[in-house]
Amino acid sequence: MKAFGKLLAPALAMAMCGGTASAMVVTDYSNFTESGSLLGTAHTRDQSFTATGASVLIADEGVAAGGFVGQELYLSDEFAQLVAGDRISLDWDGTDTATGAETFGIAIASSDAITSRVNLVTWSWRPGSDDLSITAFDAEGDNSPTQQFSWGASAPDTIYVDRTATGWEFGYIEGGVETVVVPDTTTVGTIDITADGNAVGLWSDIRTDGHTRTVSNLTIVPEPGSLALLGLGGLLVVRRRRA
Repeated sequence: MKAFGKLLAPALAMAMCGGTASAMVVTDYSNFTESGSLLGTAHTRDQSFTATGASVLIADEGVAAGGFVGQELYLSDEFAQLVAGDRISLDWDGTDTATGAETFGIAIASSDAITSRVNLVTWSWRPGSDDLSITAFDAEGDNSPTQQFSWGASAPDTIYVDRTATGWEFGYIEGGVETVVVPDTTTVGTIDITADGNAVGLWSDIRTDGHTRTVSNLTIVPEPGSLALLGLGGLLVVRRRRA
């Protein structure tokens, strides 16, 4: 029993650290789906998503006939549905051009083949006005007014969305300091968050020819406690087999 205890302690420690160690940074975007314009024929700016390793260049390539606004998603459902304790995060290099209304950031959805703004929540930088913004769209396509939050002296290096036991939490990291902006919630304004996290990815709203934004390190961090339990379960199986 003492020998098993000596084995168990370091193994549990490794399992508990597994949440960080096993964080998955997306470098293969081949299974991501680009939504195209989400606002109909009057909103048809052409955007592109060009991935190089862990970085994605989002670019406005101009206005199609009659169009003036482009809002697009770049989503994948290959990561399994987000569960309580999971986190998705995204880094920004802070060097590209943008105007006040343009936003870039994380999208949480229910499908990667979304063709209209439903079951969707976005958490984004809005660099032209020095703030972060959150918007939710429910199953009927009703949306909350975009809520904006000042980020203070400088733009955050990283934004994140956490899946909680009862809802969602939104925050940012700047200089290694983590700040919760919207704590555990199920609504944005009066709109319920109906996105289930079955699809995750990038959101962009670009409104000026040639403007770009580079984001990187789209990262999925699994809930660490489940990894610890998995490690413990594996050890118990080993012990039974040896008994």
